[in-house]
Amino acid sequence: MYLDHYGLREAPFRLTPLTDFFFTGAQRGATVDALVYAVLHDEGIVKVSGEVGAGKTMVCRVLIERLPDTVDTVYLANPSLAPDDLLIAIAAELGLSLGSERSGAVLGAVQEDLVRRHADGRRVVVLIDEAHAMPAASLEQIRLLSNLETGRHKLMQLVLFGQPELDTLLDTRDMRPLKDRITHHFRLSPLAPDEVAAYLDFRMHAAGYRGPAVFSPAAARQIARIAAGLTRRVNVLADKSLLAAFSQNRHVIAPSHVTAAAHDAEYAPPTQRRAVWPLIVAAAAGAMAAVVIPRWLNDTPLSTPPTTSVATSAPSEVAPPVEAPAPVVIATAPRAPNKPAAVVTPPTATPQRTPAVAVAPQAPVPADTRAHPANEPTVRAATPPPVAAPATSKEITAPHVTEPTVTLATVTERSTAAMVTAAPALAIEPASASAVPEFGPLAQAALTDQAAWMASAPDTQWFIQLHTNTNLDYGDLERQLEAARNALPSEQIRIYSAHLGDRHRVGVIMGSYATEQEALAAMRALPGSYRDNAYIRQARRLR
Repeated sequence: MYLDHYGLREAPFRLTPLTDFFFTGAQRGATVDALVYAVLHDEGIVKVSGEVGAGKTMVCRVLIERLPDTVDTVYLANPSLAPDDLLIAIAAELGLSLGSERSGAVLGAVQEDLVRRHADGRRVVVLIDEAHAMPAASLEQIRLLSNLETGRHKLMQLVLFGQPELDTLLDTRDMRPLKDRITHHFRLSPLAPDEVAAYLDFRMHAAGYRGPAVFSPAAARQIARIAAGLTRRVNVLADKSLLAAFSQNRHVIAPSHVTAAAHDAEYAPPTQRRAVWPLIVAAAAGAMAAVVIPRWLNDTPLSTPPTTSVATSAPSEVAPPVEAPAPVVIATAPRAPNKPAAVVTPPTATPQRTPAVAVAPQAPVPADTRAHPANEPTVRAATPPPVAAPATSKEITAPHVTEPTVTLATVTERSTAAMVTAAPALAIEPASASAVPEFGPLAQAALTDQAAWMASAPDTQWFIQLHTNTNLDYGDLERQLEAARNALPSEQIRIYSAHLGDRHRVGVIMGSYATEQEALAAMRALPGSYRDNAYIRQARRLR
């Protein structure tokens, strides 16, 4: 769903242990190297333990992949087998057809096959996942299998993967004979906070992302704290955080997105879940009302106050219909701001009592990649539309407003497919300087510069989009343009203007580059306040 938005070729935080996404940090790579050495040098039984979700299965899969072709592997994912069933499972993995022979005959057949393989220069290693769940009698069978050997070499290597309960079990008196045969004990520790940040960045780039870190340092620290450094939980939180940021058209993961992910995954402490649950119930109530997806666009550099969107409607007005159902449903509940934001009333509106605030649903506009989103509205050259009345929804500057808490709701492929099929086409109309008389002098000049650039720029020319504004106050647009010109004095700051139904979109852009590489290099050289939310596009997107 969010792959194009971040420029990914596949999901970066899948729970399936794909070896292409193996993180060698936090001693994981060193552990695999040590396991390979132990298997190839007759080092007896080896044990790997770690908490639930620490990455034991991933280490097991990587070990199988890195062993040479001369090693035959037997992988047992279901350890809760009786001793006889365990022997039969190993024989079946070795390709032996034994029928209904007794356990003694099965053991003899397995030993004969191991001797034959050893004579051919091959080794056999048995990898047992979830070994902590093995019955005591089956663990004793493991000890007996470790006795199969020639005069100088073991015929079978055994590697046990289990939770810390395996360590506790082996410490009991009855398990002393087995524990004495374990020559290597490896422990997969949880990731440290700095290792979590490196892990997140590694997985994103392994999935095809190219760009600066998507997870802010604060968000990475929060993920590390909530996940307790366990990679499975890190994957769940990271995936849901990307989804939350995508629904807001953001490219950088903030702590609020992690909080939303934690609540959705029920990883937050119970006290926090109780505090948020009434908000979820309230969002679900109200006769199954449409849930709104607010979009906070970073329309000003970080050095300026953040913006918030306030939508109002007169008693006789009805909120406009949803133009496109949103693929992600987010229920929001803003925290109490330190200072309430003022409501901007359109100049032409007659003063009257304002009813309860009604927020019009908006569909998020995902991008085709982190560098150049595809679903950004396309501006087509046509006759300018008549001047529309100012929209009732304005983005206004509200100092000291705390970012709202976001709560994720369930999204299914079926509902997503239905929404894509049923989504009506957006009515996109161009807006020129004459069509927007409210534009200030800087906006008028920037719009004129854009028209001149578009007249000569080929479709393949690249530019950098600094801001994407929807129904932005024109005074704020002037301040935004002035800040961009002051921060980037050597660049020509331009704007494009488009109407999407009753919404007015203005994009603040800069630069002209012949290749994608040149545009990416220029984007990376931007000040941090612009670089974190900028992306590159081609001129054809505006035609």
